Amino acid sequence: MPSQSLRVRQLNPAALAVERRAHIPQQYSAFIHLWRILATAAVFIGHATKPDILFDVDVAIIGRATIPTFLLISGYFTTLSMYTGGRFLKKVAKRYYIMLTVFIPASFLIFFMDLYIVHAGAPLVDTFKFDPDLSLARVALDIFNLFTFSGEYWSRTTVGQGVFSNQAIWIIDYIMAYTVMTAAFYLLSGWLRVLTIVGAMAVAGVPVLLLSPLWFGGVLIFEIQRRWY
Repeated sequence: MPSQSLRVRQLNPAALAVERRAHIPQQYSAFIHLWRILATAAVFIGHATKPDILFDVDVAIIGRATIPTFLLISGYFTTLSMYTGGRFLKKVAKRYYIMLTVFIPASFLIFFMDLYIVHAGAPLVDTFKFDPDLSLARVALDIFNLFTFSGEYWSRTTVGQGVFSNQAIWIIDYIMAYTVMTAAFYLLSGWLRVLTIVGAMAVAGVPVLLLSPLWFGGVLIFEIQRRWY
């Protein structure tokens, strides 16, 4: 005969979620947090400095080297969120909402900054990293990509991608695709899980999948840590 606690967990999914949380370490690895701080600093150095003015060597590679770091860490913490249980659509929608509340205001700020630097004839406009196409069709496409995080799907390059001139947002498209796959694995079951993961892979495209081992490496780190404690 099932125990009283088992019957309670079967009837109350929230109780099961609480039990799951009890098996997750309350204090995460200090190394992961330090790693994230250093990676953020490296990205700032790579994007906010002029190597030919402030440094004798090109330090942009420092920022590029942090891409695997952010994917690993994001995979880890997303898995932590999904492992505690919940509804698939609700959790994915919440993640989309959080991203949008951050990047929509930032993207429109970038848009008006683009208008200004084009008008002022700033040197940045002449570099290959800046796309000065502010036509109605291009702006509409960028806004669509912003709301769907789909600008990188099936794209063979990150050059010219992203919202307006901010190509750094390209990685968010990857993260959202991986988030859907991770949520499906932990929150769905059976054929629905398989179809959702395969569907997300088909929509995202092969280029996005090439970096997926880094994200799922973070998932694996979480599982190893969870089982170790």
